[in-house]
Amino acid sequence: MTIAILAAASIYGADARAATQTSDVAGIWMTDDGDGAVEIRACGAELCGHIYAILRLPHPERPALDNNNANVALRGRALCGMPMMGGLRPAGPGQWSGGWIYDPKAGKTYGLDITLQGGQLSVHGTLPGTFLGRTVTWNRPAVPPRKCAPPRPPR
Repeated sequence: MTIAILAAASIYGADARAATQTSDVAGIWMTDDGDGAVEIRACGAELCGHIYAILRLPHPERPALDNNNANVALRGRALCGMPMMGGLRPAGPGQWSGGWIYDPKAGKTYGLDITLQGGQLSVHGTLPGTFLGRTVTWNRPAVPPRKCAPPRPPR
């Protein structure tokens, strides 16, 4: 009985720590190049992120579409609101790993680890099956940008 109580307390403690960590990183983050914003939130036991705002468009009069996707069948879908990161699990204080991130400019998906450091988010993407990658820093906006709206289907 004591072992069961200790095990339950240990699991509850881990869940509470993971929830606290998630709340620390949840919210709106500006991408490193300032082109957009991503909203990070809990998706079950994992973290995920969706495109929240697109701030620089090559053709502002047209909707932002996923035209660079390596998968031809996915080209033409709206970027606004699209999942762009997911699968992240707690890996330590302020750290999540084992996820994926989609880069709409390259049209490719990469491995992902993130670390929250002093109010900044270190985003480390890796090439599939390797340790090669790069790290960029995302910051919270002083004022969140206006949320984008997916284009309406034609009538």
